[in-house]
Amino acid sequence: MNVDKLVKWGADMLELIDNGEIKCDEKYNPEHIDEKPGRITEFREPLKEWCEVMQVVGITERFVREQGIGGDCHIVLENLPDMDVKTEKALSVRQELTEFVVTESLKVNTDERLSGSSEIIESVFGKFKFFEKDQAKSGVTGLLLSIGALVSETSDHLVQKAMETVRTGDVSKWCKKMIGQTVQSKRKEAFNPPSKGTKVGSIS
Repeated sequence: MNVDKLVKWGADMLELIDNGEIKCDEKYNPEHIDEKPGRITEFREPLKEWCEVMQVVGITERFVREQGIGGDCHIVLENLPDMDVKTEKALSVRQELTEFVVTESLKVNTDERLSGSSEIIESVFGKFKFFEKDQAKSGVTGLLLSIGALVSETSDHLVQKAMETVRTGDVSKWCKKMIGQTVQSKRKEAFNPPSKGTKVGSIS
């Protein structure tokens, strides 16, 4: 997952060495430079390939995340300037990624665009958990219905209409049917002390 950072580090070190920007003083002499980061020059060609591979992967990932999947999106992706690579490995990765996008786009109906990332739903659940706060300990509760409000534009008029249209009893029935007993209520039921008059451990 962190290969991109390692590749960037290697590319940056090569640039520093090639440009002579590493200053040698009493602490760092030329022998130390050759002995330590100087060995990075042995990986010049592999690093060139990996830089292009990571470039193609990054561009594809960002494109799918921002543009989604739909229609002829693969054509747009292929023609992006940063997808123009030269090394054999990068060309192979570009082809595989493009074919994947083509395969996914064939599943989409005409004039339809599907999300290519889970970031949106993760953000919604993040807001929902923040809204729940301590009630999250009870598991899923009736606050689940608030998600619609979290992702909608609301107004005083809309809130008033909702309050007049949906009764508290309707919400309770829905929660009982769709959510059921909460984790917290199950705990209380299981661990509450016995009522007065009950002999714990008695045998009838």
